[in-house]
Amino acid sequence: MKQKIALFFVVFSILYSSGQVFNDITKPSLSRTSLAEKIYLQVDNTLYQTGETVWYKAVVVKSYDNSLSDLSGILHVDLIDANENIIQSQLLKLVNGASNGSFILEKSYKPGKYRIRAYTYWNRNFEEDFMFSKAIEVVNLQEDIKRQKAIINVVVGTGNYKSIQADINPKILNKDFKGELKVRLETATTIDSLTLEQNEEGIYKLDHILPETVTKAEIKLKVKSKNKFIDTGDDIYTETIIVDNDYVDLQFFPEGGKLVSGLLSTVGFKALDYNGLGYQVNGVIKDNNNVEVTSFRSNALGMGTFKLQPKAGMSYYALIKKDETTYKYSLPNVYFKGSVITVVDLQDQLRLSVSSKNEESKYLIIDVSSRSVKYQRFRFDKTSNINTAIPKESLPDGIIKITVRNDKDQILCERLVFNNRDEQRLYISLSSDKTNYSQREKVRVQVGLDSICANKGTTISALVINKKRRDASEKHTSNILAYLLLNSELKGFIEYPDYYFENSNRTRKLDLDALLLTQGWRNYNYQKEQPITTFMHQPKSYLEISGTIGEYFNPDKRPKKPLDLNLIVKGEVPQVYSSEIPSSGKYYFQIDDVYNDDPEFFMQVVDKKGTPIDFKINRDKIWQPKVKKREQQLLSLPNEVKTNFAEQMQGINQAQKDFENTYNTVALDVVNIKGYKMTPAREEFIALHGEPDTVIDGKKLNENAPDWNYGVFSVLRAQYSDEIQINTTYSTPPFLYAWYVGYDFTYVLVDNIPVHIEDYDLIQDIPTDELESIDIMRNPKDKNRYCKATFPWLSTLCPARVALVNIYTKSKKGLFGMTKTKGALVNTIESFTESIDFYAPNYDTLSNQDWVIPDNRSVIHWEPDIKLNDEGKYYLEFYNDDYIGEVSVIVEAISEDGKIGYVEKNYTVKEAER
Repeated sequence: MKQKIALFFVVFSILYSSGQVFNDITKPSLSRTSLAEKIYLQVDNTLYQTGETVWYKAVVVKSYDNSLSDLSGILHVDLIDANENIIQSQLLKLVNGASNGSFILEKSYKPGKYRIRAYTYWNRNFEEDFMFSKAIEVVNLQEDIKRQKAIINVVVGTGNYKSIQADINPKILNKDFKGELKVRLETATTIDSLTLEQNEEGIYKLDHILPETVTKAEIKLKVKSKNKFIDTGDDIYTETIIVDNDYVDLQFFPEGGKLVSGLLSTVGFKALDYNGLGYQVNGVIKDNNNVEVTSFRSNALGMGTFKLQPKAGMSYYALIKKDETTYKYSLPNVYFKGSVITVVDLQDQLRLSVSSKNEESKYLIIDVSSRSVKYQRFRFDKTSNINTAIPKESLPDGIIKITVRNDKDQILCERLVFNNRDEQRLYISLSSDKTNYSQREKVRVQVGLDSICANKGTTISALVINKKRRDASEKHTSNILAYLLLNSELKGFIEYPDYYFENSNRTRKLDLDALLLTQGWRNYNYQKEQPITTFMHQPKSYLEISGTIGEYFNPDKRPKKPLDLNLIVKGEVPQVYSSEIPSSGKYYFQIDDVYNDDPEFFMQVVDKKGTPIDFKINRDKIWQPKVKKREQQLLSLPNEVKTNFAEQMQGINQAQKDFENTYNTVALDVVNIKGYKMTPAREEFIALHGEPDTVIDGKKLNENAPDWNYGVFSVLRAQYSDEIQINTTYSTPPFLYAWYVGYDFTYVLVDNIPVHIEDYDLIQDIPTDELESIDIMRNPKDKNRYCKATFPWLSTLCPARVALVNIYTKSKKGLFGMTKTKGALVNTIESFTESIDFYAPNYDTLSNQDWVIPDNRSVIHWEPDIKLNDEGKYYLEFYNDDYIGEVSVIVEAISEDGKIGYVEKNYTVKEAER
């Protein structure tokens, strides 16, 4: 890794201090986590309806200075549904730390809270701390209408204890549902899994006691038929119930971590409503003698500060009033000993004061760091009344952590401050030829940077979207500036992060300080920073195939003489590779860039004469981090926002439908409602027997197969034992067979060819990497079509209740068509996802007939990779759609050396004259 040493040299001067000072850092020192990569995705929105496209720009930077990363060349991006399943995965090729992509939200997707996550292989060294995750809300208008009556008659009890009662009808979600209903009830502090039984009316009654402090509860239903595989996609329904909409949570955070008797402290406070959003409050602070000490008032986001000098033996509480009701909240306890740090942000310097009481330490150490890089470490030979100052220009742009330690290296107190370095940011100018436009009129916007030299290695994107849709989720999303300097540095949800970087916000400095006092509050007892050590996982920049020949852990079953491994990657121009197998048996191929969908490769072991040798080829499993069931509480958009959006989309969709009905047209996009690929073999199967109940993707089955698996049945037994039984015969030798629960017999077909009963023992040996897919069907049409082929000795008697399992293989030649070439492996590799060009119509020659076709784009314009001219300028040119109102033009940029820029400009669209 190239270290920009010049960037790390700083000038530090002690402007005012007390006590002898020793500084043992002459230049910033890196820690382990400072070498991680940060990932930022600019996503066009957070609220979508099914059928729309999610457009995103990806930027990967070095954590310590936000410069574009030259470590990783591959970025993994996953779309995760409401049931924590990865439903789409993409592999992006990073060029100078940037790339772009898109996800199409299929019409068949269930509504709910989805997530987009992104990670690099290098960040595997840092667990999940540097994995990007963004929540989006997906609305399926047809599903939402159907689901409105699944949970009714909700009653919240607030008597002696809080409770929730409701009537649930899962048959609205799945008319075939039977048996017990599994319900998941989540609150901020608890997750309860409940099992309900239906009453005589077929209704499931929920009656559950809630925690006393709960403000809202989430009821989640996961509905599936008794004999239905999970792969078909369960019906998931979630509804949030407000238990206490009068609730206000008021918390207090002393500067440095503790209230210490006799020491003046700045106290940050934060008020949240039942929805977890900031709530504006004002009130007074009183002591336990009911004497008013001070008053306080929050900003619009429910945060603020006040001064307090607590006294020994006293306790303090706050009083606020809401709707004629007074609420009382206790402040933290007062400690007899401890330290308090105070930071004052002046124009050119940060003034630090440390006061200590009864601390048993020979000296104090003050560490000054940012993004895990330590810039200064000072030792003071006294433990109280320390005053000093740090020039702000010696520290980077963003959050600065100031930590006070004792002589045992224990943390006594800590404070986060924001070092605002506007001069370290990119200034982007936006100017348009007009401020008011008409529908479908051409818009021309000039984009410019403050310096032509910033064009080198600078990545720039532009998004144009109607402001009403953007404003719907502005409290829940952040721009590149807010994310890299704020969101990525603090834990938890930050409401309206862009607010702290708006130049028009006169109080942003005070508001940002209040945020860091509350959201960034710390009260450490002891913490050690990890030193830089050898990293287990190296960054990846290329596609690769790796694995072992023979048995890696058994030298007797590895090659004894020099052998070669040949590889062919299929494509328009096949890639051919060859490598000698080392004595360890391990092999590795670096593959040239491939953009096909999962291209197939052929690999074979040969001797030096080119003769195939029968050695088993093992392929390394591709690492993919597990999806945690509850990584964090995903904050839902407010119901009124989703309702307004749904109403707006219904109007747009109805206009489109009216147009299609009037002009006898059909939509151009073909949607696979069933979610599986229609092949000629499957088409033939469906024509004979009807639609399959379950389609298991072979690639997914193979990816999730445990390392110890020995064929298709062993994997089905491991992953689907609740749905289908894989039994063992009593024959000699025994073998596995499939039995669909509740049926007399299960016919097995391979590529539409029925398997003779005497050949059933061969099915278990079909390797998972040979599978294309598996179709499962119960009660098929023409159910005994395969009776004679399977049981040739039967004359008339055939099983009454049957199921079908149809295994599709890559060879497409049935059970006996998978004869493997000696010493060979055929499989597919992950390939790069090719970016899709954003399409928008051209209205240069607009006729009256063009107005007949509605234009309701979710995104008006998207350019993820802008290239400036030699003058540092670029001209965005696009046409408005039919939206009337304000439109936002958003430009984000980051330079090679980590300077960040963001600008947003609005213009108005009025109705066109026709």
